[in-house]
Amino acid sequence: MNEQGVAERIFGLKDGEGNARWWAGGLATIKATGEETGDLYSIVEVLEPEGARAPLHLHRKEDEAFYVLQGEMTFHVGEQTIQARPGSFVFGPRDVPHAYTVDSGPAKLLFLLSPPGFEGFIETISEPAKARTLPPPNGKASQGENDAADEAGSESFAVLEARYGCEIVGPPPERHCDREQEKEGPMDGNGGRAYGLKQGEGEARSWMGGLATVKATGKETDGRYTLVEVLEPEGEQPFHVHHREDEGFWVLEGELTFEVGEETVKASPGSFLFGPKDVPHRYTVESGPAKLLFILSPAGFEEFVYATSEPAEERTLPPQPEGEPSEAEMEQLRAIARQYGAELLI
Repeated sequence: MNEQGVAERIFGLKDGEGNARWWAGGLATIKATGEETGDLYSIVEVLEPEGARAPLHLHRKEDEAFYVLQGEMTFHVGEQTIQARPGSFVFGPRDVPHAYTVDSGPAKLLFLLSPPGFEGFIETISEPAKARTLPPPNGKASQGENDAADEAGSESFAVLEARYGCEIVGPPPERHCDREQEKEGPMDGNGGRAYGLKQGEGEARSWMGGLATVKATGKETDGRYTLVEVLEPEGEQPFHVHHREDEGFWVLEGELTFEVGEETVKASPGSFLFGPKDVPHRYTVESGPAKLLFILSPAGFEEFVYATSEPAEERTLPPQPEGEPSEAEMEQLRAIARQYGAELLI
């Protein structure tokens, strides 16, 4: 791909931006599609009312992961029941029945689907949102919502399920009141890939002045992406470029400025930025500390994180170094970056 083609893949969406759809009683905002991510994943931000219950279903084509932004939920994935609050991450492998309930809400969460494609199903059975809020309650649907239902009804739901590889296999589970996490032992097949991490769980590393918590690696995602939650102090990161993977950023806390290629984007909580491979980029934490999700696709960059970090003694920002690193230390860091297909442009 030429430089212009690479640059055209850069995009940023602020909180509330994206393709907003009223879907199954909730608000789904499509933030990234397979066309934009190199056919590796899609991201949908979903707002659900308290009491919402997703039916027990499975995906034949994609894994479905969830990162909870707001509210309290219960996930059922195979034999596991997982209580989830903001900061929780749940991974549901393909072919494994799963469902969730919103115990305290409204709840807001990210759907991370890999490989992508399921966003097409969402568009097919939804309507453009008239406002970026929850849709009217049942029985008060707009004419557009009824028209969307009629259009979807022209093609049987079974046909749509077959086309998109999704199958409803049971009713929604009852709402769960117990706040303790329940887990069963290992399961056969893809069920053994299911897991959940609460807020603060995951492999925590002191990394370049910040705290990096690895939520998912290529081993769990079949090589499609790596997910790292990063806590950063105020300050400026160096310009760098990835030659093997694209890098997406979801801002959870703080105010940042991203520079990606020729573009400068102000970002606050709810913003999503996409930096394609071979495009220099950096960010500055203007008001922090900042917390954000790094989504690196395809996976593999977690090895660079491991090579340039150490296990965190506490899940807080590490002590900040005194003074600038020496030229020898910088050359060592540049050499490690090159091993993993990256360059530090300093």
